Amino acid sequence: MIDLSGPVGNGAIYDIELCRDTGERIALLDRVLWFNYVRVYNAVGSFSIELPHDFTANLIQIDQRINIWRKPPGGPKRLEFAGILKTRSTGVDESGLLHRVIGGPCLNWLLGSRVVLTNASVIISADDYMKNRVIVSLGGSGTYPLPSSLFSVQEETGQAPVVVPEASIRSLIDLLLDLAQSSTAQGTPLFFEIAAVGDENKFQFRTYANQPGLDRTASGPIFALEFGNLANPLLIEEYAEEVNYVSTYYLSRELDGPIPANLDSKDQTRYRRSIFARREEGMSIKEPAAVADEGWRLLNAGRPRKIFTATFKSVPGSLYGVHWYFGDRVPVVYDNKFFEAVIKAVAAAVDSNGLETIESAVEVDL
Repeated sequence: MIDLSGPVGNGAIYDIELCRDTGERIALLDRVLWFNYVRVYNAVGSFSIELPHDFTANLIQIDQRINIWRKPPGGPKRLEFAGILKTRSTGVDESGLLHRVIGGPCLNWLLGSRVVLTNASVIISADDYMKNRVIVSLGGSGTYPLPSSLFSVQEETGQAPVVVPEASIRSLIDLLLDLAQSSTAQGTPLFFEIAAVGDENKFQFRTYANQPGLDRTASGPIFALEFGNLANPLLIEEYAEEVNYVSTYYLSRELDGPIPANLDSKDQTRYRRSIFARREEGMSIKEPAAVADEGWRLLNAGRPRKIFTATFKSVPGSLYGVHWYFGDRVPVVYDNKFFEAVIKAVAAAVDSNGLETIESAVEVDL
């Protein structure tokens, strides 16, 4: 147990477990010098831990698992981070002190460890297609599947818009990112991760539509400069890459030229804004079923971008793990504007003095 109730601590309690690849605990790392981790959706997070110089080195093996548990003061104990040990380093500083550091990615790393085929004839919701492709690459249908006693895929729910993927072979995580972006462009933000399942040493691929966690917009803390939980805010309005008129074409092999289709993918309010406003884009589509959907997708993706970036901080009255958490939707007030943000990433660090810092870098496409 790592208790941060000292002079600079905030009272949080950590347990860091070193485990076999199958999840059984080998040791409790309760004398670490410092550690940090980044947990994230739709990407690969990471961790780093410095062990004491007298730690038994042969206990550390590549591909072991690391579980980081955290209990904030007044909040529940949760498994904050689950990772795979992929890096070991040993060095000596100028004073002759030995430094032994381990690190690696979160479980989402597994999504980049396989390539996958996509079928252009499939018409399916984006979240269900994600699960289908994970099953055929990492699950029981894969050539080199993970053990079914440890790994599973969440049941299909069909919560995201329908997509028509192009035929390809590529990294699984690249496909998942494209599907998430396509869903978001059609109005439904889509998140994915491989989540550890508590004390059972198991892990599961999961998807979430709109937000993974709780909706705290009515009851949670407001993130604003005056409350000390908002830092480095920036609001940008960008119209240079706007697209407000889209022409899509189905290329027929039987005819010499393209057949125009769905020329009505346009936003009159936007392209009539001024004499400089209209900006067109055209695209040829190989699959006739995708012509209409692709036109509206491009039109939606070409909206003027209003982007808000900031750092959310864990401070008294707005404590991470108590008042807000990874995956939650929270309210934000900035520059006399009110909007919402989803906590997509959390970075935590505990230094050698026991000082804990928890922040979330936020980007909101308004």
